Amino acid sequence: MCNKNYEWQITAVGIVQGVGFRPFVKRAADLCGVCGYVCNCGGLVEVVAAGDVSNLENFLQELKKYKKYIPKAQVFNFSVKKAVQASKIYNGFEVKQSQTENNFKLIPPDIALCDECRAELCNKTNRRYGYWFNTCTQCGPRYSIINALPYDRQSTTMHEFELCQQCADEYDDKQNRRYIAETVSCKSCGPKLFFAQADGSENILEGDNAFNSAVKIINNGGVVLVKGIGGYHIACSAFNANAAKKIRLIKKRDKKPFAVMFKNIDNVKQLCNVNKEEQTALKSQQAPIVLLKMNSSGVSTIPKEVVCNSTRCGAFLPYAPLQELLLEQTGSLVLTSANFCDSPIIFEDEQAQNFAAENADYIDGVLYTNRKIEGPCDDSVLQIVLGKQQLIRRARGFAPLPVAQICGEFFAAGSDLKSAFCLCKNGYAYLSPYIGDLTDYNTFERYAECKTTLCNLLDVTPKAYVADKHPSYLSSEFAAKAAQQNNTEPPFFVQHHIAHIASVICEHSLANTPVIGAAFDGVGYGDDGTVWGGEFFAFAQNEITHTAHLEYSPILANDASSKNAKLAAAFMCQNYGIDLGENFNEENKIVCAAKKGGLTVASSSIGRLFDAVCALLGLCDYNSYEGECAVLLQQFAEAALQKTIAPAEDLFTINTEGEELIFSPQKLLQCCANAKTANRKYALALGLHSCLAQTVAQICSLIRQKQATKNGVESSAVALSGGVFQNCLLTTLAEKELKNAGFAVYINEQTPPNDGGIALGQAYIYSKFYNKN
Repeated sequence: MCNKNYEWQITAVGIVQGVGFRPFVKRAADLCGVCGYVCNCGGLVEVVAAGDVSNLENFLQELKKYKKYIPKAQVFNFSVKKAVQASKIYNGFEVKQSQTENNFKLIPPDIALCDECRAELCNKTNRRYGYWFNTCTQCGPRYSIINALPYDRQSTTMHEFELCQQCADEYDDKQNRRYIAETVSCKSCGPKLFFAQADGSENILEGDNAFNSAVKIINNGGVVLVKGIGGYHIACSAFNANAAKKIRLIKKRDKKPFAVMFKNIDNVKQLCNVNKEEQTALKSQQAPIVLLKMNSSGVSTIPKEVVCNSTRCGAFLPYAPLQELLLEQTGSLVLTSANFCDSPIIFEDEQAQNFAAENADYIDGVLYTNRKIEGPCDDSVLQIVLGKQQLIRRARGFAPLPVAQICGEFFAAGSDLKSAFCLCKNGYAYLSPYIGDLTDYNTFERYAECKTTLCNLLDVTPKAYVADKHPSYLSSEFAAKAAQQNNTEPPFFVQHHIAHIASVICEHSLANTPVIGAAFDGVGYGDDGTVWGGEFFAFAQNEITHTAHLEYSPILANDASSKNAKLAAAFMCQNYGIDLGENFNEENKIVCAAKKGGLTVASSSIGRLFDAVCALLGLCDYNSYEGECAVLLQQFAEAALQKTIAPAEDLFTINTEGEELIFSPQKLLQCCANAKTANRKYALALGLHSCLAQTVAQICSLIRQKQATKNGVESSAVALSGGVFQNCLLTTLAEKELKNAGFAVYINEQTPPNDGGIALGQAYIYSKFYNKN
């Protein structure tokens, strides 16, 4: 019993639910001799502690050592209210039932398998030996199984599985690492594992029989659907070319590389180059897919049917116990999302069975569990650029954690491609998981469902809606309809490339810093009705000024130019009077017909410029997946570096006469059209990257001079965003040139530079410039 006078109320905000934070607080309280209680409250943990001042101070210091004991936790801040008179007499220190009255919400993300649970899987004396769903407070599904907050067992899909006595004892044991572990279970009381033939021809197998059947099929060159944490994967051996071909036929995916799950980090290093930052990312609690350069062994060992023409491999490690056990028996696996063409990841069992039946010529069976998935979520993808992580797809492990502090309660719709939306409330911006391209009906439906789900979980009632300016974007139409249905003002529209730069400014808290932004991508609706994609802006003194762009060239007013690289080249070269010869006869005819029929629109897209150069150099004529030409062009430029071929120089010119700076690619296109030898083509591919990086630095320096002359503001910060800056060679060269010119360089780290980060930029612009609340 404690009847000391002093009482401290401590609030911990952050990733403090579903990671063992309350048991840690209990142990710290017992160690320091303080009384009181701890409980979950919305998205935070509240602690009331009573005792001597010295004991309370020791207790607070112990709490701040949380990373040592619960590395999966992340506390944004501790706040402390001190009272010299305790409100009551406490009998020891207890862990109370969760409360719901607090308005702050935070959804814990799914966490990768911890080392202790992994060790139990392999320990034949442990009762969880070989248990496919082994978890503790430090690992396991969170977001994917939650249907309400706060995060308690009864608010997850685990509530259907009643604990056996042994698991219940662990759950109640304050000294056990499964103390209040909401996902705790074992083979006797937890979810069950099943295997069904794709065509439904045989009886459903259960448990070890189900697992062994899937292993046998994979080892014999077959293909199996496997239910993961956030949805189903299609799996086969990573070293079986014929099995990988089957998956390509299922996915209708000819050339885009597949991700490979490796058994451990040593297996990754046998086939890929792995630096310190990449290894940290691979082994992190998010366990994302990390894009790695393959070494010579990887190039010769991993079949082309898996990685195609890429020099990189998307590698990741097992993050769920079932995956750990599968790889122990099968070796490295191709593990790619199960979906219908461009539709979102499949997560419902019935849909998975239908998918398998429709593809029974290629899929042999389905390995699944009877634990439901509430929040479907793809695997996250990132790469290391400039020594920092750059997310390509923000999903499992990251979402839907808040990414920034933004005032207001509203919804930002994001973009149609690589869509993700943003919900803002209580000063935080919550970015949804990656959903996909909204032009697919099923993806659009998932987008709407995800918005409803997260609004309910986070208790968000949008008071405003923000969207992209593009008049035909489905995301913008969605926001407009939602605003009408909820009787709010019509959506506020934010220009696409301004949102790109704003996402970087928001991430790095540069609101009070004059920033020059370069936004390079494939397409975005410009303020003048043209298609933008090579833009510069100045953010200073609460003003945003469009300051420079790539010289306009006509393209088709539909998506054909984004697919057909030869067509993009024909449009650009005709614009400059460059003769392409007989190889482009068909494309030249289309260009003439389009101009005559008024079917063109002016474009300043860097994405299309990369496509055009790729086609002119004879590397690739068509984007079978988004960014294919740009990827191949980057690889070609990197090969030039390895061959020590000097880059071509002076490929861009800058016109400084107008209000806006305009840089022209005419010389670049002419040189590419005239290139005959392999060495010249290598030089031009590398020259595109190096000269564009130099041009970025030159234009930023000119903008800085103009701004200083105009209003006395001299920018020292540059933000780089847009899908083109996923090109790590270009980004690295640009940073070098910009630093030499005296700039600090910022890129997206918590959000993707592609359209997956647009929603955060929209939210930032609305909150900073237009939110009156």
